[in-house]
Amino acid sequence: MTFIATEVVNGVATLAVNRPQSGNALNLSVFAQLTAALDELVAQAEVHAIVLTGEGNKFCSGADLGAFVRYLEARDFDRIVEVVRTSQMAFEKIASCPKPIVAAVGGAAVGGGVELALACHRVVATPPASFSFPETSLGILPFSGGTYRVPRRVGPALCKWIVYAGPMLPPPKALAMGFVDELAMPADLMTAAQATARSLAASPESCEWLPKEPPNELAAMASLFSAATVEELLAADVSADRALAKAQAAAASRPPATLQWGDKLIDEAGAQTTQQGAEAALAAVPELFRDPAVYEAMTRIAQQQRQS
Repeated sequence: MTFIATEVVNGVATLAVNRPQSGNALNLSVFAQLTAALDELVAQAEVHAIVLTGEGNKFCSGADLGAFVRYLEARDFDRIVEVVRTSQMAFEKIASCPKPIVAAVGGAAVGGGVELALACHRVVATPPASFSFPETSLGILPFSGGTYRVPRRVGPALCKWIVYAGPMLPPPKALAMGFVDELAMPADLMTAAQATARSLAASPESCEWLPKEPPNELAAMASLFSAATVEELLAADVSADRALAKAQAAAASRPPATLQWGDKLIDEAGAQTTQQGAEAALAAVPELFRDPAVYEAMTRIAQQQRQS
């Protein structure tokens, strides 16, 4: 089956993940077709820039959890590592593409969907869009950029908040944090993304992404999640602030081993290359996936993903 659709108009290619029946979930077939399509577009002289989007009402619901359930049933942890490594390589191919790539996010970007968008040179989103990392609620982590690409964008403290507590970020907040670079109305999304792509193609030096300062309204959240250890984070007195208490409670509900790995990977990301961060994340994959609770949680959520 063909899961990637491409079209070229006036020098800008549109590359769309086309699995709307599963929320554009990502699996090995999608990654293979995505990287092959990128290679073809890079080789075409008439293509100067690329817009990456998803068909249907979701940008991307993340990894195909049904596939992970099957691998867990077979106790095939090597296969799980292969899938994560393949996703890391696909996202790095996007990030290092010699032609600018702009993500056009018109719906939910979940887990790997956020990592897919943030691998692009710019992100344009609409009001119905959202960004969230639910992985820690499953007992795992966002292994394909969430622990090493996101800290560079928002800093380690806010990265931990997003990853540990799993809040759903609406586009205005995502814009203030640096997850999103531009907002557009739904009817104007593709036009805005194409215009941004053309602008980047005309000025390649502007493709470099510059981090933003944390927004003032998240200063207290950043302070809470900058705690030196997970134990200090969970022991902090936040009873006077409802938002902080909610975030702390969400983090406390996650498996301790998951948070410990998250602390290690996110704290070390600033001193590592992207490749080193990816390799460090891979080391956590077999250990976290061996927890029986991961299989139970993924089985439940995979059913919801199929019905999305």
